[in-house]
Amino acid sequence: MRIKTITTLLCLLFTLFSTATASEINFRITNVAGGRFTVSWRSESKCIGKLDIYNMGNKFINSFIDDRGEQFFDIIHYITVDGLKDNTSYQFSIKSDKKIFDNDGYYFSVTTGPTLVPMGSIQPAGKILLSNKGTPASGSIVYITISNSNEKSALLSTLVDNNGYWYIDLINARTFDDQNLYKISSQDELDILVLGTKGNAKYKGQIYDNQGGKKLYPNIYIK
Repeated sequence: MRIKTITTLLCLLFTLFSTATASEINFRITNVAGGRFTVSWRSESKCIGKLDIYNMGNKFINSFIDDRGEQFFDIIHYITVDGLKDNTSYQFSIKSDKKIFDNDGYYFSVTTGPTLVPMGSIQPAGKILLSNKGTPASGSIVYITISNSNEKSALLSTLVDNNGYWYIDLINARTFDDQNLYKISSQDELDILVLGTKGNAKYKGQIYDNQGGKKLYPNIYIK
């Protein structure tokens, strides 16, 4: 009877901590550049997020943690992977909610871009708030695409700070294939999607610099 009880406990522990494979996780790849990229997602409950990177031969390279620290525990996860080679394909898996998402053993794939040196600066900025009493939506993710009737940029992202502010330098924006810098024109608009712990928000409008904080975008409220 004792052996059976021990066996049952071992089976339960294995079930709790096994690397359950799953292919469905709603993540986004952003900020692809020379030897780097960012992966972000919203989990079903608060947890520590982690990302493992592999080469295309399935050889493990390194593990990466949330930009906000190894013990960061929340629903919103934001991991920047860097130190990789330019123009190189990689594979990765995501650990979230005690599950490992690895595309059913085939891993998710991403290709880094070349190293490019932008010149100048144009930084839109604004504030993200929760709809209830305008509480700062700190830790939310702002996803940004530059677009016009003919083309759109690769996806950019940035985190909202503790006071609810966000900003990003669009000079780093790339073409949709990540191979060249995106040339901003007067016909371009900014498409913003905000991913928060309790909801989403959208905004679309013209592109302009914050001018040292003097010209912020309208407040965006998460609902």
